[in-house]
Amino acid sequence: MAFSVTTSHLYTHGAPENYFDGVDAGVLTAKVGAARGECSRMLSPRAGGPLASWTFTDPDGEEECRRDIITVAAADIALHCGLTLPGEGADPQWVARAAEVRKLWSRMGTVGVRDAEPLYAGLADATADVTEGAARGWYTPFESQEVEA
Repeated sequence: MAFSVTTSHLYTHGAPENYFDGVDAGVLTAKVGAARGECSRMLSPRAGGPLASWTFTDPDGEEECRRDIITVAAADIALHCGLTLPGEGADPQWVARAAEVRKLWSRMGTVGVRDAEPLYAGLADATADVTEGAARGWYTPFESQEVEA
């Protein structure tokens, strides 16, 4: 089954259902779609294609990906509508968490980068390097590599 993220996930991973009362359904749909598109654009070169084609073999990795997309969408909705998300108070925690997710996406699956992160657990990666068995998403310091004589 193909991976999907919908506005209903806002309530699973984002905030209580009544929190978004008064926000136009079109805004919710647009912001979730934009966050989905941003994730897809950033990870598709390293995940074998666009988000709509992703499949997961690990349900925890799938939920983590959904949660991250919803974090970005909820922060964008809050900024767009002037909302303070639950638990924020004066500190924009959701906006900061969304910024961290965006940084994570930029590091995921990158080869040879010191702060690289693995792709989401169980994301079926169809890129040629992975299907050939090459490691992706981790940095190995030069000192720890064995030198063959």
